[in-house]
Amino acid sequence: MTTPLATDPAPRVTPADPPGSLRILLVDGSRRRLDAWRGVLENAFPGCRVETARRGHDAWTLLRTRPFDALLAEGALEDMSGLELMRRASAERPGTVRILLAAPGHAESGEEAILHGRIHGFLATDIPLADAAPTLRRIWDGQARGRR
Repeated sequence: MTTPLATDPAPRVTPADPPGSLRILLVDGSRRRLDAWRGVLENAFPGCRVETARRGHDAWTLLRTRPFDALLAEGALEDMSGLELMRRASAERPGTVRILLAAPGHAESGEEAILHGRIHGFLATDIPLADAAPTLRRIWDGQARGRR
């Protein structure tokens, strides 16, 4: 599977996924963090399909092109705030579970976004990766029950 790069003119779209696989869109401006979070997601959700974007507009194009079960995005993207991406996703794809990756000290923006229904949860970007998988699993399980 290919992943879009910041220099790509448009995100690449992969072939259709097998039925039943969890589709996750992961958005972060750092390739290193994308790789680390991909590992966390693959550990938390074995068999999931993770697509990545390094820019908010690329992620937005992917979201409009095809449905995702979950969206994880850092709060401070180069071209769009993560909260703006979440706001757009909540309007366009309300069934997508939205999780904000917030920098330390920005928990208030995540809590406010939860109150307004723009996101379902948030994680501090400095969370130990070993703790991230169970936390993501709890957020997903809580939202998946509501989607049934």
